[in-house]
Amino acid sequence: LRNSEKAWEPPKNNAYFSYDDKHLYVDFDTVFPPKTNILKGHSANDPESGVWGVESFELHLRHSGKMYYFAGCVNGGKTESLKNVANFNPAWDYKSHIGMQIDDTFLWEGKVAIPWTAIGLNAPPKELKMNFKTK
Repeated sequence: LRNSEKAWEPPKNNAYFSYDDKHLYVDFDTVFPPKTNILKGHSANDPESGVWGVESFELHLRHSGKMYYFAGCVNGGKTESLKNVANFNPAWDYKSHIGMQIDDTFLWEGKVAIPWTAIGLNAPPKELKMNFKTK
């Protein structure tokens, strides 16, 4: 958080995970305190969209000894990487929305859909290690 009266206090957030035969889904929400100056980052339409140095989510997935990384910012910019693979660029979806609530807090909601094929699978695995955070 930047310029917040409660900058030392991390914003409240929730993440919900689900899957089907084709995708891993993550729905999340974060509530920012009133008067927070939120650094929203690049839009989804920016071909060089980055998520660094702004409010963003990170999803780390580990399967078959490989570490996959997916991230997105408030304005909808997104990025992905696979450790030690320079041309990793799978198709995946991320939608973002932020709005002020009646109590002057800001609610950021995100929806992520990652095809299993993006992480080298044809179906849901029996086990998938993951870490999700907003920052």
